[in-house]
This record gives sequence, structure tokens and C-alpha cells, in this order.
Amino acid sequence: MVDIRQKVSFLKGLIEGLDIKKDSKEGRVFEVITEILVDMAEDIHELQVAQGEMEEYLDDIDEDLYKLEDEVYEGHNCDDYEDDENEDFDPDEDYVEVVCPDCGDTVCFEADILDDEDLIEVTCPNCDAVVFINDEEYTEQGAKKEDKEDNNEDL
Repeated sequence: MVDIRQKVSFLKGLIEGLDIKKDSKEGRVFEVITEILVDMAEDIHELQVAQGEMEEYLDDIDEDLYKLEDEVYEGHNCDDYEDDENEDFDPDEDYVEVVCPDCGDTVCFEADILDDEDLIEVTCPNCDAVVFINDEEYTEQGAKKEDKEDNNEDL
């Protein structure tokens, strides 16, 4: 493969072989054109070198990531894991949806948080407002709401 710098050098030699005086209008135009072409050829060469280095670096990262995945997921079959996980999955029972009071977005979180003994605050990913806190107040309000709903169904 012929380097673009070699092609520009060849073109520069052809222009010099035309015996055009450098003091003439045509001579100045050709001189400026060849200078620009030489600069462009150097810039392109530098970009090609940088791209080659980036490709090597990316290949190294990809190889390292492959090795890391082998170490972390050794003996695990992802397809089996997904099947086992999805077998018992019920979105109505496993997740809770609340509406953010600030921005109105629907925020989903795991239902297990409701029963957690630690204090957990769920925040809206859109505006960072707290949309749920699993404290005693929630459980009392939840029980009151359930009692009211049961009473309304009896009527």
C-alpha cells in the first residue's frame, strides 16, 4: 500500500518538473497547494497511527474483559439462570409502583422493600424526590387503606 505522503511527494516532484517559475501566479498557486497537501498527508498519517494504537488498546481491553468474565461467571450458564429467575416472576406481586409527587413519573421498586426492617428511601430517578420510605408510618397507613378498602367492598 502506497502511503499518501509518498503520493504527495510524487505529485510535488511532477509539479517541479513542469518548470513553472515560483515567482509567477501559477507557481505560487502550485506551491501553496503542495504545502497544503503535505500538511494534510502528515495529519492523515498521524490519525492513522493514533487509530492503530486505539485499535490495539481496545483489543487489549476486550481480551481483559473476556478473561474477567471467564473468572467471574465460571461454570454459570446465563440461559439457565434467566429461565429459573423468570419462572417465579410475577410483576404484580414482585414490584410496587408509586407516582412521584414532584414530577409525576411512575417509579417501580421491588416489593421486598416493604417488609425490610432497615429504613429504606426510594427516590425518583428523574427528579431525586423521595417517593417512598419503608417506616412504621407506611405500614400503619397501608393497613388503614386495606381496612377501608375491605369495608367499602362489603357495602
